[in-house]
Amino acid sequence: MRKVLIIAYYFPPMGGSGVQRPFQMAKYLREFGWEPVILTQAQGAYTHADESLLNEVEALQIPVYRTESSGWTPQTLPFLKQGVQQPSTSGAIHLIRPGRFRSWLLSLFTRWFFIPDNKVPWISSAIQTAGEIIRNHKIDLILSTAPPFSSFLAARTISQTHKIPLVLDFRDAWLENQYHRPPTLWHRNRMRRMEQEIVSAASAIIAINERTANGLRNRIPERSSIRVDVIPNGYDPGKRKDSTPTSVGSSDSNLFSILHAGQLFSSSSHKRQPEIRLLFRALDHLFVSRPDLLHVVQLVFAGHPEPLITRWVQAHSYSGTAPNIIQTGYLSHSAVLEQMLHANALLLTLSSSELFRGVTPGKMFEYFGTQKPIYALVPDGEASRYLTGYGGAIQEHTYSAQAIAHSLSLFIDKGRSGTLPDANPHFAVQFNRRNQAEQIAKMFDEVVSNP
Repeated sequence: MRKVLIIAYYFPPMGGSGVQRPFQMAKYLREFGWEPVILTQAQGAYTHADESLLNEVEALQIPVYRTESSGWTPQTLPFLKQGVQQPSTSGAIHLIRPGRFRSWLLSLFTRWFFIPDNKVPWISSAIQTAGEIIRNHKIDLILSTAPPFSSFLAARTISQTHKIPLVLDFRDAWLENQYHRPPTLWHRNRMRRMEQEIVSAASAIIAINERTANGLRNRIPERSSIRVDVIPNGYDPGKRKDSTPTSVGSSDSNLFSILHAGQLFSSSSHKRQPEIRLLFRALDHLFVSRPDLLHVVQLVFAGHPEPLITRWVQAHSYSGTAPNIIQTGYLSHSAVLEQMLHANALLLTLSSSELFRGVTPGKMFEYFGTQKPIYALVPDGEASRYLTGYGGAIQEHTYSAQAIAHSLSLFIDKGRSGTLPDANPHFAVQFNRRNQAEQIAKMFDEVVSNP
């Protein structure tokens, strides 16, 4: 069996969306002739830690090499250091999420002084540990997944030093990244040159969606014949088969339950606030115009509690008009999947910013795997295109409280009467992680056969 070194800074026991893609690749590649060996960060402090994912890694006996960063990062500065909670059973430490001001300051330091990102201090130790891995394993190919894009810098050096073909996996766009905008033209040009140098060293590229792929194709030199394939995020078919739906909410079968997984609007903290307020102004409109829905609709937010939601619920509690809203707090990936399967419908939100037209959030593909109805407040763009193909989604593109309240009211009525459009079961098959691993394995086979 051939071996692939997967360089993934984000990997279990870290939780969150960033670890799912590299972990699922590692989980299923063996079925198609590729043995994964993982190079990742040293186990330490995480904003999210998911013990269930670490248990899966250990059960699969995937070799994992962990290495420390070899320099200072913004997070080590006294005024940016995050508080910690008690270590978990695996030894992973849970970080307390920074406040809005500290998040902004951390982003400012990163964008100005760390190119391409604040994981740069990890590069030298990653290169050194990769040498040890290559001595212990016959590595046939290197796959590096980003962000963080520092992983690409490490991967290029490892590939060139050991003369092993390199495949790059863009989980997000680099230059058009919606979360990390270069602060000056100098920073942008530096990153552009960096991207071109790294892309030129690759044998093939995987992109998360067509918009990211087209951006890369346009910047690849014309003389280059680098292959760029689109492989979106997906869902784990094994998790659906093994899950037994349980609920954190009411067991009242008359309730129509709508669940949102993860972070609302998935934008930077200060930009998310107005759009969260907009959503809840829409709920105000909905429940004022349709008081009959107040006690028959349950909204479940599976993820870190949002202070704005907490304050909104408290304000309505005083007047006796509080709807049925539950904030679960952070849940493991498997627990979130159970909540999705229990809900009657799912809620998807994306920022209205132009930058988010090219975003395809990982949770959307997890939603597709459930075949549940989806209410989606998204801009016209990549996510909307996928939702149209899914078939079982009602989309709202107008970011106004009245428009959202109106379309959400229709969605709830159709959901309660069983007349929402059905999802296309054939559409979701392409996002099955096992099927995607087969595609990736075929790419690997072609790369090593034609170096």
